[in-house]
Amino acid sequence: MDDIRDFLESVFSKLPQTPEVHRAKDELGQMMEDKYAELLAQGMPEKDAAKAIIAEFGNPDEVLESLGVTPQPARKWHPGRIVALVLGVIAVCCVCWVAFCGRAEADPHAGNVDATIAEDFSSVDVSAACGDVVIKSGDVARVSYSGAANTSFEYEVQDGVLHVTQTQTSSAGTQASDGIVITVVVPSTAELSSIDATTQLGGVDLQGVEAARTDVSSQMGDVDVRDVDLSNATLRLSVDMGEIILDGNEVSPGTVVRGTGERIVDVSAEMGDVTVTAL
Repeated sequence: MDDIRDFLESVFSKLPQTPEVHRAKDELGQMMEDKYAELLAQGMPEKDAAKAIIAEFGNPDEVLESLGVTPQPARKWHPGRIVALVLGVIAVCCVCWVAFCGRAEADPHAGNVDATIAEDFSSVDVSAACGDVVIKSGDVARVSYSGAANTSFEYEVQDGVLHVTQTQTSSAGTQASDGIVITVVVPSTAELSSIDATTQLGGVDLQGVEAARTDVSSQMGDVDVRDVDLSNATLRLSVDMGEIILDGNEVSPGTVVRGTGERIVDVSAEMGDVTVTAL
């Protein structure tokens, strides 16, 4: 427990010391303590249980960076907004904690998925409750999934759209796991009209896949778009708490038009950083 308390102190000592922040710290601490007690009851050693819980959040600097509260001279945040978003993080974590750490033996969705997509598609639509989303270019269309048993994962091609959906199904029977990753491989020869990818808790990584319209977002996590031709694109970049890095330079939220601007690329993160790197 000392490790968890030290972790909380390291994170919240860098936030404004208001009553609301103290309350958020207490609530997050209670959630971590409850999970710690649960892991101990399952037979996990104390040190391992503490490490497993802290590992879900990363080191203190990473937590603050994901929350967007790392001091930045170019931008000031109102304490009330910081507190509101910290409380939002706690709410999302409470809903999705089990999805990151769960293994419900009775759940029919247990196990991993690794499948080839035989049908042709011209659009990709990915929606995840809890987990990292990776969309990348490859030789053959594929969908893979690894994560908690108490989440439902489905995919299908309908009317030329590859739909990939992951939701939480239950909160029973939990034990530690390594988290959730959804990967979609798009053939390099495919010409996509649209890409829509969003996750509530996790990051989005778009690697070398292009479309006439691209919209990628995360509620809590970083969004990374790289190796994409942006010579004729309208970029709409936004963050609530975090920073935006465009081709290696920090920029303010807003719209950037390049060339004809005919291709639309929307990239956003509520609590995390946005990084966009062109070819």
